[in-house]
Amino acid sequence: MPYLDVTSLLADPDIAGEPFIVVRRQQFVNSNGVVSTGATAYNAFGSIGPVSAAFLQRLEDQQFVGKAISVVTTFMLRNATKEIQGYSYQPDLIQWKNNYYLVNDVADFSQFGAGMVQANCTTFDYIDVAPDGSTAAPVGVDFSGPWSSDQISPIQRSD
Repeated sequence: MPYLDVTSLLADPDIAGEPFIVVRRQQFVNSNGVVSTGATAYNAFGSIGPVSAAFLQRLEDQQFVGKAISVVTTFMLRNATKEIQGYSYQPDLIQWKNNYYLVNDVADFSQFGAGMVQANCTTFDYIDVAPDGSTAAPVGVDFSGPWSSDQISPIQRSD
């Protein structure tokens, strides 16, 4: 079935299409050896579904739910990549239903449509936002700080 083009199905909101935001995080080292991270948010469209059940993990000092989703899209998602022209990239973040998911694995499925990729993603934060049924998203976030999306500030947005 490598000649079956399913791109139009992903673009149809009645079948599988859903809007989400991709946060691309670019890293660079300045002349003092300090690493900086800049982020740019992009609008994207694709099919998103759960990969596994989300069970509550209870430990002595915390509790959390480790969710995982699968994203199929024509937007070229990235996981950790090699340095390109002095810049390296952290794995993309998917902002969907007010939560952030880290792209762990990207598979090329271009045999099913030009640029088609499938990515497995896991939650970025230990505690997710409660679901409200909305896919509305803030203008953007700045992930140049520590490993939490609690430090939100506006960033450059590109469509």
